[in-house]
Amino acid sequence: MTQELRIKNRKKSEGEGLPGSEFWHRNSLEANCWQSQMPKSTSGFPGSRFWRYNLPKANCGQKPTPKWTFGFTLIEMIVSVAIFSLVVVVSTGAVFTIIRTNQKVQTIKTVMENLNFALESMNRVIRFSTDYHCGNIGTLSLPRNYAYLNGADFIAYKDYRNGTTKRFRLNGTSLEKGDASGVYSSMTGSDVTITRLSFYVENAESPTAQPRVKLVVQGYAGSKLDTTTSFNIQATISQRVIILN
Repeated sequence: MTQELRIKNRKKSEGEGLPGSEFWHRNSLEANCWQSQMPKSTSGFPGSRFWRYNLPKANCGQKPTPKWTFGFTLIEMIVSVAIFSLVVVVSTGAVFTIIRTNQKVQTIKTVMENLNFALESMNRVIRFSTDYHCGNIGTLSLPRNYAYLNGADFIAYKDYRNGTTKRFRLNGTSLEKGDASGVYSSMTGSDVTITRLSFYVENAESPTAQPRVKLVVQGYAGSKLDTTTSFNIQATISQRVIILN
């Protein structure tokens, strides 16, 4: 018997190709794959009928297919970026609105304080003065009632402190105060724009009736268009005579 015949008989005696045989365990790659998937129960042994027919075949030599794929698709990325952009735009608009509102409030506060100070000063001076003269015509030292349907933007009066004739007027968009020599100074700031200043004088020429001055001031405050605020102020000033001993 030749050597090849001996090897062939030996393989046959060892059960070549049969699962569970010694030759199969030593030389079969498929056996190694099957061994890795052998059931842990003791109901089946390698080579038995249960083991042979119930063990699933292994994917030997193939890469396992992952059950889960990590990452995002292009559509998911586009939707996420769109939602994020929308949220940013809405939030930015809200922040800008809050900033503009705060600037407007601060502007109104500063301007109205300036305007109130100017009007209170004018109110106090006119209240205790005499010989009201409405309109920049005629003799300013003599009392004169208003002769205009819409009032006049000029008024002269006799100062109760020294008896000199002083005046208030609207020059462009600014409220000005003039002394006895005719020199004027502005009473409002550059951020206050007065569009209308009207004086109405009543009973200035009457020796018995109490003189009164009606005042109308209109305009807007603020230098920027998005922070401007309009105002419309009306006041009535009754004369108070101070008796000096």
